[in-house]
Amino acid sequence: MERQLPQPFFSSEERIASTPPSLTCAMAAKHQRRQIRDGQ
Repeated sequence: MERQLPQPFFSSEERIASTPPSLTCAMAAKHQRRQIRDGQ
């Protein structure tokens, strides 16, 4: 897979792969909190 053009949208897997683990963890935690808040 070669990326020649910058793509505006990445799949979640690509985004996680290109994101530092700590940032991925923070983003996942934030998303989880938002889901919990929306669910109530």
